[in-house]
Amino acid sequence: MAKKEAEALGISVAEFVRGAIRRAFPLTTRPVWMRYAGLVESGNPRSSQSVDDVMYGFKVLLVAIAALLLSAGVASAATAQKWTPGWDNFHEPLNYQKSKLTWSVNPSKRTLTVTYTLVSATPNKLYQAGIHIFCETFPKTFGQFPTDTGGGSCPTYTRQGVTKSAAGLFVGVVTTDIHGDGSFSVVVGPIASGAYDVEFWARDGAGGCDGNQGSDFQSPGPKWGDATTITIPESDDSYGTESSAT
Repeated sequence: MAKKEAEALGISVAEFVRGAIRRAFPLTTRPVWMRYAGLVESGNPRSSQSVDDVMYGFKVLLVAIAALLLSAGVASAATAQKWTPGWDNFHEPLNYQKSKLTWSVNPSKRTLTVTYTLVSATPNKLYQAGIHIFCETFPKTFGQFPTDTGGGSCPTYTRQGVTKSAAGLFVGVVTTDIHGDGSFSVVVGPIASGAYDVEFWARDGAGGCDGNQGSDFQSPGPKWGDATTITIPESDDSYGTESSAT
């Protein structure tokens, strides 16, 4: 519930929780117990001696619960991106209005969660799901997944008239049903802190490329090299996102 409310307001969950506590317990110069004076008849003639403990203790409990939730590492609100036709196959069927690519970052765990959703694609088909990270050099892994750099220079590709260097990795497969609908989610990490310019893609088959490279869909697109910048923070309070196109 808190995550949905924060997303609707366009703020982080941490900010939402802090605001909720401030609204529930606004600053006042009066003693806390005075706000409730005369509202409750306990029958205990000595209740005034313990009311402060009850009210202050309740406030401390709420603050402690909020701190516990935040320290557990709440993921950033998911970012949804549209698919566009890939750089090889421009006529692969897809409902581009309903299909989407969503991702979110968990700051404390330094993980990236990605969900590939295809609607009205080719029925009963396997689509290889992957990521390109634009770079000059790159480590041999991105989270738990190996890249095609082997830990060195990033290969150079020319697609749609654009030449860029990138590290590629496969993260899984989207399998569509008889209606052409399918989705796949993956958690990548832990990932080294830093900013990554990435493009997500889905292509024909599984386990590699087909004869014509087989890129069916890309996001953000619409051209190879258009990227989303994803930042993996060093701490909970430093994460952020930014989109860029080249």
